[in-house]
Amino acid sequence: MRLRAAFEWLLAAFVGLVALFLGIQGLSRSRWRLGTGQHFRRTGEPEDEDDDRAFARAPFLSESSGERLLYLLPAERPREPREAPGMLEHTRAIRYEARVRLLVTDVDAVAVRIQEFAASVGGYTIDADVSSGTFSPSGRITVAVPAAQLSAFLDQLASFPGVRAVEERSLRGQDVTGEVIDVEARLRAARTAEQRYLSLVERAERVQDVLRVEEELRRIRAEIERLESQQRFLQERVSFAVVTVALRSARSLGQRMESAFRAGWARGIGVMVDLANLGGRLAALGSVIVPAGVVLVAFLRWFVSHLVMERRGVSSDRISEQPRE
Repeated sequence: MRLRAAFEWLLAAFVGLVALFLGIQGLSRSRWRLGTGQHFRRTGEPEDEDDDRAFARAPFLSESSGERLLYLLPAERPREPREAPGMLEHTRAIRYEARVRLLVTDVDAVAVRIQEFAASVGGYTIDADVSSGTFSPSGRITVAVPAAQLSAFLDQLASFPGVRAVEERSLRGQDVTGEVIDVEARLRAARTAEQRYLSLVERAERVQDVLRVEEELRRIRAEIERLESQQRFLQERVSFAVVTVALRSARSLGQRMESAFRAGWARGIGVMVDLANLGGRLAALGSVIVPAGVVLVAFLRWFVSHLVMERRGVSSDRISEQPRE
C-alpha cells in the first residue's frame, strides 16, 4: 500500500511538472504586451485591430486553455495634444505683404489710378515716389488695402488703363497669432490686477496704504494703455495688407528720344520767351534810366565847373591882396 501510494504521488508530481512545463512554454509563446493603454494585446494580433473590440474579447479567455487571464481596469485613452490656451478661440492672424511690378505706358496716370483705387476699397496710401524723367520714367507706390480685398485688388491691377503687363507678383505672409494671444493674455492679467487693487483701495484704512495702492494702480493703468496700443497696432497689421507696386515705362527708345527732343525744344522756346520778356522789361526801364542819367551827368558837370570857378576866383583875390614891394 505504501509503495502504491508513493508511486501515485510520484506520478502526480511528474504530471504536475509536465503541466507546469507546458504552461510555461504556452505562456512564452503567447506573451502579453501592453497595447494602447486600455488592455494587454497578444503578440501576433493585428496592429490595426480596434482597441475596444480587443479589450471586449479579453475577459472571455478560458482558463482551461492553459493561458492565464490577465485583467486590468480600462485606463484612459491618451488625449490628443491640445493647443496653448486661447489658441482655439482665434483664427490664425496673418499679416500679408504683396509686391507687384507693372510695365506701363504712362507712369503718372497709373500711379494716380492705383492710389484712387486703394482709397475706393477702404485703403490708404503709405508712400508714393514717381520720377517723370525724360528717358526712364518710373515709380513706386506703397498702399495699404483691407486684407479681405487683397486678392481682388491684385487682380484688378492688370486691367488698369495703361498697364501693358504684370512682370512680377509675389505674396508673403507673416503669422502673428502668438503675438496677438500674448498681448491679450497680458492685457487680461493687467485688468484683473487693476480690479484687485481697486478693491484694496476700498478696504484700506491708513493713508499710507491708500497712497501705495494708488501708485500701483497708476503703474498698472499705464501698462494697460501700452498693451491696448500694441493690440490696436497688431489688429491694424492683420486687418490691412501692404502692397508695393513698382512701375516701369514701356516706351521704346525712339519714343523716349522723341519725347526728349520735344521736351528740350519746349524748354528752349521757354528760355527764349523769358529772355524776350527780360529785354522788354530792360527797354522799358531804360526809357526812364537814360533821361535821368543825362540830367544827372549835366548836373554833375555844372556842379564841378561851378566849384572850379569859385576856387579860381578865391585864388585871384588872394594874389591881388598881397603887398607890393
